[in-house]
Amino acid sequence: MQSEPSRSPSLRDRVHDQLRSRIIDLELPPGHRITEREASAELGVSRVPLREALRLLEAEGLVVLVPRQGAMVASWSREDIVRLFEVREELETLAARLAATRRTDADLRRMRALLDDAEHALKADDESATAAANAGFHRAVVAACGNPSSSA
Repeated sequence: MQSEPSRSPSLRDRVHDQLRSRIIDLELPPGHRITEREASAELGVSRVPLREALRLLEAEGLVVLVPRQGAMVASWSREDIVRLFEVREELETLAARLAATRRTDADLRRMRALLDDAEHALKADDESATAAANAGFHRAVVAACGNPSSSA
């Protein structure tokens, strides 16, 4: 199996990842208003990639875009979280089963490295690095499924 050429993430993707991490880490708590001017200045980008990233975050349910008011970090109820994890449990079980039969040696090396990162982060009591390694591991499992749409 040939490996795909590595591509660097687009500016939109980098902004998305930064905002997503800040939302997940609760640096931007539920209900927090994200102003385009402040966010674009803080992230060092124009408003175009910021708006694109905000639309992606809205599609993920992490941000609510309110006309003429801007973006706000979404609030989640306990029921929302339970439903999310019910679906996620089923999808990740399927992803793991597919990855077990379709993975490459490179996939295994990537997952091993992420598990090592998580172990080091746990020993250092670094919650942010632990969460990042955990999220990376789950993305690596999904990518190992071999479905083109699963590695987006």
